[in-house]
Amino acid sequence: MTDEIKSESEKAKNLYFNATIDPEDYLNQLSQIKTEVLQNVANNFKANINNVAGLLTLPAQMVKIGYITYAIRKSIEESKLTSKTEQEAFIKQYFKNHLGEENTRKILEIAFSEIQAHLEVEDKLTNDWQSFLYAALLQSWTAFESLANDMWVGVLNAYPGNLAQRALADKANKEQQAIEGLSQKQINIDMLARYGYDLRSVMGTLLKDKFDLTGVNGLKKAYLTVFVNRDNDLKAKITEILGDKDLYNLEQMRHVLTHRGGLVDENYISNVKSPLIVGEKIELDMEKVVFYLNTAIKSGIKLLVVIDGYLSQINDK
Repeated sequence: MTDEIKSESEKAKNLYFNATIDPEDYLNQLSQIKTEVLQNVANNFKANINNVAGLLTLPAQMVKIGYITYAIRKSIEESKLTSKTEQEAFIKQYFKNHLGEENTRKILEIAFSEIQAHLEVEDKLTNDWQSFLYAALLQSWTAFESLANDMWVGVLNAYPGNLAQRALADKANKEQQAIEGLSQKQINIDMLARYGYDLRSVMGTLLKDKFDLTGVNGLKKAYLTVFVNRDNDLKAKITEILGDKDLYNLEQMRHVLTHRGGLVDENYISNVKSPLIVGEKIELDMEKVVFYLNTAIKSGIKLLVVIDGYLSQINDK
């Protein structure tokens, strides 16, 4: 590798490769989930995380395609290959010789550095790049929120006994979050008919509107209500996971990006202790986005592992 390429490679690390997603680590942990209902949730979570990771590499992949296309065309011209058969054979051999894992990574590193160089001088591209990073950050939060929602609903559907009863009996939500057709004392006949007169496998689906499952505070309330009875250790674990500062900050950014186009307000500044002033825009870089993607991954895995352990104890009894 030439000194110039080494230099470009080092610059690329500032954009992506210093902020590492470790797929092997989280894939290994997801594969250890024992409970069947959670295995489905874990597979969906893995797919969502892989989608975000793929999105983050897409710009460099596009630059890589342009780089390879140019290199192949130039080589064909210099070799003066005219027949289609010769050109196809050359392209096939080129990919075999030059696009192994190591060379592909080097090309991607250079591609990221090229993107970085353009970002430093093109205002329009910088604005578009922020939109791209916003999309990745939003998907990172959505991956975690979907996991937490699907797990809560799925577990109550699969284990309706005491878990659903705790949700129904939650006094704090009883008045303000009454569910049409369902209470502790009565069930509407139309609701029964809708589900074939058997609600055992849909209790989570019916009860999800009783709780706010759209943010960490609401999720914490929902999980503690349903999964914690007298188990203080479980309560502490759930509280720690859903009380994580970085996860909360990710949620707060998601709210500002979704509802205010990234322009911060007083609530955001107060909630995350931000140095920004009202009306300023949240600025992201690749490293920050990958950091919060990893936050979503780690928090999701921890929650899966804790609830899987809880359900394994129930299954063993």
